[in-house]
Amino acid sequence: MNFSHWLPKFIWGEAITSQAGSDFEDCEYLTHTCFPRFVCRIVPFEGFIEKDDSIRVWREGPEGNPVWKTNFGFLARDFIWINWPDKDEMIAEVFREICVDRTLREELYEKLENL
Repeated sequence: MNFSHWLPKFIWGEAITSQAGSDFEDCEYLTHTCFPRFVCRIVPFEGFIEKDDSIRVWREGPEGNPVWKTNFGFLARDFIWINWPDKDEMIAEVFREICVDRTLREELYEKLENL
């Protein structure tokens, strides 16, 4: 039985984290509730931003500890995998959807701020 069918596909959230002896850090996290299920940390990535409508995502780093980068100003790292997919292309497709979702979310927040 699939208990996640009522959950949104993407759950965005912020957390304040700290490790012993270090400062607090404001972090953004993403939970993907469909296969492949995972939680990851979202980090600003200004190194590769394009203003066209194309979505580019690519993986760097080892398979067990990947960093997925986008041309939408963020990257994803520090994954906790609940389901590991067989192919990187499946993850790349999820990240294309994440780019669209994040853009829609940011546009909505901007409209709400201007009310």
